[in-house]
Amino acid sequence: IESDNTDAGLQSGRVLCEAIGGEGEIAIVNWSALGAVRARTDGLKKVLEEEFPNVTIVADQDAYGKV
Repeated sequence: IESDNTDAGLQSGRVLCEAIGGEGEIAIVNWSALGAVRARTDGLKKVLEEEFPNVTIVADQDAYGKV
């Protein structure tokens, strides 16, 4: 069994954007060494680009696994 991490990013991105009313600023705190996290971040960025043009990423910070 395997998860689709890009789809997980799309889905969580939609929930996030709907929760803030479809507009505003967000920050991403990730761990780029993990492929799953990179895929989820890609999914989030895709949903922002395609469905929520009024949501802006103001920071994208790698936490190096220390969150």
